[in-house]
Amino acid sequence: MNLSALSRVLVTRGPDRGSELVLEIGPGSVIKGDKGYQFRPRVWGNTAVYLDLTKPPRGFDYSGNFVIGDAHALPFRKSSFHIVCASHIVEHLTNPEQCLLECHRILREKGEIFVWTPNFLDSTAVIDPTHKHKFNALRLRRMLQRCNFKVTSITNVGDKVPRGLRLILMYLELLFAAELRVKGVKV
Repeated sequence: MNLSALSRVLVTRGPDRGSELVLEIGPGSVIKGDKGYQFRPRVWGNTAVYLDLTKPPRGFDYSGNFVIGDAHALPFRKSSFHIVCASHIVEHLTNPEQCLLECHRILREKGEIFVWTPNFLDSTAVIDPTHKHKFNALRLRRMLQRCNFKVTSITNVGDKVPRGLRLILMYLELLFAAELRVKGVKV
């Protein structure tokens, strides 16, 4: 699955993906104007489960799919989910590696994890006082590998580009992209 198409795929799951249980960590838990992070999930549907530190936003019909919990100790059974999405959350955590180990625990065999975080060179990585970590592509990749994920995609540069040019484009993208997007598979 292409990383740039992830949101569309999860929102409009086809018949082959329709019954997969998806966890989104840190979708936000407030309505615009309140203090905290606005509720902006990347995942929608009746198989989506949302986890955040505080109660869900007023007026959000979560139909029981919103769980209050900590990303460092996920309150789910082993091998419960097919997909885990962590959008702009790892940079806020005290121990992002512990969160990824927990994600590995709750994912089924060959389950996928998608992580988005600001690139360390982007201004958003620096100006937000709640960011405890800054990531570059290499650090993020190595952290996922230490947590027993096989990193299958870290850029959007396609395989049809000649190898030499592809490597140059990949390095440029990883260096100058505002957001890092990583896909890993549980091994």
